[in-house]
Amino acid sequence: MSDSSFFQSATRVLKENLPMARKSLIIGMGGSGMKGILAARSQIEREMPSEARTYMRWIGIDTTDIGTSIEGKGESYRFPGNEQFHQEDRRMLYIGAPTPSELSLSYLKGLRDNDPAYSWLPDPDIYRISTRSGQGANQTRALGRLAFFHNYEKIRGALLAEKQRLESMSNDPAYFRLMDVQEKSAVELLDLDIELKPGKTRYHFADYVPGNNDILDLELDEETRTILCPHIPPEKISPDIFPRDDKGHYFEINPERAKVNHLGFQLKHAPREGQISIFLTASVVGGTGNGMLLDMAAMIHDIFKDTWPAPKLYGIIVLPSAFKRVVYNQNARANAYAALKELDYFQSGNPFQATYPNGRQVQLEDRLFKDGMLYLLDVENLSGNILQDRDQVQELTGQFIHTFVSSTVGGAIEERMVNDSTRSSIYFPEDGSEPARRASYNSFGISRVMYPVPILREVGFKLAALRIIKRFHESVNEKLLKETFGDLNRGLVRSLRLNCALIFERMYPDYQLDWKAEFNGYRDRIQRSMGSADRSGVVSILELMRRDYGRGEMEHHKDRLLRRM
Repeated sequence: MSDSSFFQSATRVLKENLPMARKSLIIGMGGSGMKGILAARSQIEREMPSEARTYMRWIGIDTTDIGTSIEGKGESYRFPGNEQFHQEDRRMLYIGAPTPSELSLSYLKGLRDNDPAYSWLPDPDIYRISTRSGQGANQTRALGRLAFFHNYEKIRGALLAEKQRLESMSNDPAYFRLMDVQEKSAVELLDLDIELKPGKTRYHFADYVPGNNDILDLELDEETRTILCPHIPPEKISPDIFPRDDKGHYFEINPERAKVNHLGFQLKHAPREGQISIFLTASVVGGTGNGMLLDMAAMIHDIFKDTWPAPKLYGIIVLPSAFKRVVYNQNARANAYAALKELDYFQSGNPFQATYPNGRQVQLEDRLFKDGMLYLLDVENLSGNILQDRDQVQELTGQFIHTFVSSTVGGAIEERMVNDSTRSSIYFPEDGSEPARRASYNSFGISRVMYPVPILREVGFKLAALRIIKRFHESVNEKLLKETFGDLNRGLVRSLRLNCALIFERMYPDYQLDWKAEFNGYRDRIQRSMGSADRSGVVSILELMRRDYGRGEMEHHKDRLLRRM
């Protein structure tokens, strides 16, 4: 490859191959679920800038005390409450959901008989469910669901805060590309009259439109165009001619110098928002994730029911074969069987309904997970290849999540969703009506090609540095150099209409105070001399000023001002 073509390739890497990410909520329930999302998070942290990592909200929910959690050992966490967003780019949100401290027979009977929200509890006289406080759900699905109900308000409040945080984030980040950004077709016109306020020089257009709306186009009235951009013809005016920062496009003006009080614009704006992808992962063997999965999916639907665009909800379920030590455990097998039967029931057109401790009722007529959005993860694939242990399965879960939230592969996988009659089972609703669909599930395997962007970026930087150093060793045409700098100087001021006074004020905001301090002494002496009609005194002061601010002294003052700037 020639030097020039390699340089062009490196330049493309630097300019165009920004990382990609989706607004995401990644929720792991129970030990297996948490370990799966931690595997994904470790991969994301190696490859994504910190700005992109804040768009991915990692949430672990477990009944086990975090201090004794094997899966969470050595990790950094943030917790619901005042510090929920502390170091959010580096910490996972941990929602502790312990079972009630008392699980006596009388307590459980009281819940079951007196609170409609707990009418689902197994009859304590027949089924004994118990565990020690802080020790998890003891591989009992009913305890996992009881823990969810017992901590319902805390879980819901934390998820609402994460949702609001995601929705407040910009859809046009600076250091990565945000995927799944959607725009509504309904465009609104806004006739905007911006009042200029003393002391304020920067005005953001986003402050005048609804929070989720993006500015598509704008027009300036003639007076505004003459003040802000007289060198740009009206037909070429667009939002992109204005500078932008984290809040969006803006303009700067000093109202005292411009001598105007109002500027007129017409804005075209429309709702534009990044779609949120939500991942729920758990195993069907234990008690925590197994018992919480359905209610968590229902809570997500309830929280996001009025959100536009509607989020994508994925479920990743680890099957019993991944747990060699417990696959022959009778309780674990019963857990898995019950969980899969319930999933199949609700995936086959039967409505989900539940009443929660605060009286909130959730009813879903649609399926909890759409076609192909519920993934069942086994240790053996269709080719007969087998993963060796649970850690490899959880690593595969992490790779799946990582692939979906940081690349375009997720959309391609969805397009190949099955609904394949050769692999589906039919479950008829209880009312005797026709099934709404075949109960189809998905699975996955991952094959990746690593594209070493950081290495290529470093090569590009080194190559650019080498070319600069080579240029330093070449002879310089002094005349051409002076002409070039002169053209640049004149061209920048003329073509870009640089406001040198505004630049000076921004770089040296205290110049007026310093000038007053500099000249107040002269002013006071002149006023005293004039008050006493001392003409010779006035003349001597003016001569003193001419001496203090002569040509050489002015150069000295200019150097001092530049140093202060």
